[in-house]
Amino acid sequence: TSTEQNPTHQYSLPGFYTVSLNTVTAAGCRDSLTRTDIVKVVVSPLIGITGDSVACIFSNMTQQGIFLRADTSAVSWQWNFPNGNTSALQNPPAQSYNKAGNFAITAIATNSSGCKDTAVKNILINPLPTVDMPGTITILSGASILIPATYSPNVLTWQWDPQSGLSCTSCAQPVATPRFSTTFHVLFTDNNGCRNTQAINIVVVCKDGNIFIPNTFSPNNDGSNDKFYPRGKGIDRIQVLRIFNRWGEVVFEKANFPVNDAGYGWDGSYKGKSPLAGVYIYQVEVYCSNGELIKFAGNISLIL
Repeated sequence: TSTEQNPTHQYSLPGFYTVSLNTVTAAGCRDSLTRTDIVKVVVSPLIGITGDSVACIFSNMTQQGIFLRADTSAVSWQWNFPNGNTSALQNPPAQSYNKAGNFAITAIATNSSGCKDTAVKNILINPLPTVDMPGTITILSGASILIPATYSPNVLTWQWDPQSGLSCTSCAQPVATPRFSTTFHVLFTDNNGCRNTQAINIVVVCKDGNIFIPNTFSPNNDGSNDKFYPRGKGIDRIQVLRIFNRWGEVVFEKANFPVNDAGYGWDGSYKGKSPLAGVYIYQVEVYCSNGELIKFAGNISLIL
């Protein structure tokens, strides 16, 4: 009850309510008025949010709106996500986030009578693990290199691909010995389950650093440096080796033989004659392990 002309009243239960008004003037005159079921009291929605609470940057998170008590009225939904997206569905599309941190998701449910309820869910977006690694490294054919990769402290696992040419595929810094120029990819995962990828291109080149041509030899049958032959690393084979005397005559020529093998070298003889001391000119063509053909020319001193 109330003795005010314009009272307010809070209803604790839903339903239809009848209101009566009785008035009395100073002279004692009375009047009354009753309005049956003039007040309709409805229950506000009571909602909550379920779904993912923790995710990684760029990973999808799924949320659902739920009623914490039964509601038979028509309810509309309004979602606000910290990535700027909105949705009017009770179960909105999955969302992803490109920033790490703590954020809040808000859902508002409004029934057909205009009554509302708001639910808030806090989420955590973890950053992706990182790696500091050069994009490109150049090595000589036949050489090896420890891949210089430095990861964020919480990285737990690594997976390298392709596997060929690596000392290991599940370690942080494998030793790479590729025959050909290769791009190696690494997938690494941290203790939050967040993943990231990075790639390094190892360029395999073939140049004069791959092969050694001595500038002197002494074919005197003393067991030391008796033959002239190419040495090297990362060399697939010698395509051709030619040696000329000072008059331009070819005194030795051999093709398609392995590197580092003295058995294929020149013993200093020419046309069955014993070696003659002097300066000779050589030409050599070699195929590297990566398929490149390189050519050299130079002088060799024959010492007796």
